[in-house]
Amino acid sequence: MPGVTGAIAVAAGGYHSLALLSDNTLRAWGKNEDRQLGDGTNTDRHTAVQVSGLTGVTSVFAGGGHSLVLRNDQAVWVFGSDMFGQLRDGNTPSSHGPVQVSLP
Repeated sequence: MPGVTGAIAVAAGGYHSLALLSDNTLRAWGKNEDRQLGDGTNTDRHTAVQVSGLTGVTSVFAGGGHSLVLRNDQAVWVFGSDMFGQLRDGNTPSSHGPVQVSLP
């Protein structure tokens, strides 16, 4: 995939994919109708784009229409569909970019 070199982890969702790079940044590509690529748009991407505003990423996970990351400060960030409360931010139906999860 162009734009993805040095990947140390990958995750695949329903119709999107994510790659964690060795510099602890994140790239995403695929279907983006629920903003699950985290680039602030709902434009499908056939080449990898950088996920906006996230650095220090250590783990990446993907759901059907949403994405989750864990940063090196142990903070959990999510983006994409919130149809069933996956984002825990009340921003239904989807986020416009990564948001930090507020855990009890």
